Amino acid sequence: YDKSIKRLRLTFKMTTELFLTRLLDNSIWFIFIACTGLLLTNKNNYHSDKGVLFVALFCLLTIWLLVGLIYLNKLVVIQGSNPTENRQRIIQLLNDKFPKLKLDNSGQTIIRYDLKTGLINWGRRITIIFKDENIFVNITTFGRFDIKSPFHSIFHYWTLKRIGRQLQDENNSR
Repeated sequence: YDKSIKRLRLTFKMTTELFLTRLLDNSIWFIFIACTGLLLTNKNNYHSDKGVLFVALFCLLTIWLLVGLIYLNKLVVIQGSNPTENRQRIIQLLNDKFPKLKLDNSGQTIIRYDLKTGLINWGRRITIIFKDENIFVNITTFGRFDIKSPFHSIFHYWTLKRIGRQLQDENNSR
C-alpha cells in the first residue's frame, strides 16, 4: 500500500511464484523487442519498399509496446478535497464509464475489481487506492491466461486522466 503510493506504481510482494510468473509473462515482450533489433540490423530488409515499410511498422509497434510497459502498472493520481465525496464520486464515474462493473462503497482503502476474460472480450482489473483526499487508480487489461497486455495501458492511462479531470472540474464547480 505505502510502496505503491510512494512509487506511483502498483507494487506487489515479490515471491518466487510472482517472479517466475512475471518472467514468463514478460518473455514474450522481450522476444518481440529482440526481433525488432534483428530486423533493424538485417540489411536485406532495406532493398525494397515493402521491407522498409515492414521494418517501420514493426518499430512503431515496438515503441508502442515499450511505452505500454512503462504505463502498465502506473497509478493515476486524482486529487480531491473531501475524501467521502471523492470516494462516492469516483466509484460513480467508474461505474458510468464501465457499466459491467459493480463497484460498491464499503469503506475499504483498496478496491480491486476483476472483470474476467471472455471468449471475445479482454479481462480487466481496476484498482482504486484511497489515501487521505487523494485517489490512486489503475486499469490493467488481461488476455488469455491472465497475461497483462501493455498495448492497452496507454489508452487506460488517458481514460483515467480524463476521469480525473472530470472529477476535479466537478469539485471546482461546487
